[in-house]
Amino acid sequence: MTDQRFDLIVIGGGVFGLGTAVEAARRGRRTLVVDRRAVPNPIAASYGPSRKIRSTYLDPHYSRLAVEAMAEWRRIEIPSANGHATALALARLMGALADGGMLDGRSVLSPAAILEASRERIAGPDLVLPFVMSWGAGFMRNAPVKAWGPGRLSFGHSGWGGSCAFADPETRLAGAYVMNRQSSQLLGDARPKRLIEAAYAAL
Repeated sequence: MTDQRFDLIVIGGGVFGLGTAVEAARRGRRTLVVDRRAVPNPIAASYGPSRKIRSTYLDPHYSRLAVEAMAEWRRIEIPSANGHATALALARLMGALADGGMLDGRSVLSPAAILEASRERIAGPDLVLPFVMSWGAGFMRNAPVKAWGPGRLSFGHSGWGGSCAFADPETRLAGAYVMNRQSSQLLGDARPKRLIEAAYAAL
């Protein structure tokens, strides 16, 4: 590595470090990311309760850069990592999937397309998540983890920290949960789980 030359060396493989590296590479810079752990670093400061503290630092230059970098982070295409939405927007999306593709009285997806997207494609010990999983076409299926209540055909997705969105086509129930405070849960966070259980109990 000592004989290689780089235009930019980024120290730290967290969200901001990787975002900087991706943007620099997009602009044609030869870029190297260095981190003491695996890249992306699973315990980087950009995760967990401290993940947005950079935007509140007293140095106005550093804080401004953090805010600008967040806009770039939201623009980067990172599969399974950067879907950005409010809980209401996610709930409306999942509501359409739970209701045969109907949204505000008009069809946006056919029931056949929803069935095809949510049918099981692969099942077993996941290669990334520490769970036995069942996957559709980009959707997690509720079985066997049952993170989103008792729904036999429920599907959706959960995010690190507690967020989740799901659709149950059998009961036509759907929901979404996003939070200001992350937990360490990858799937089945107790906070949305209590809300989902209460919703099913009210049916």
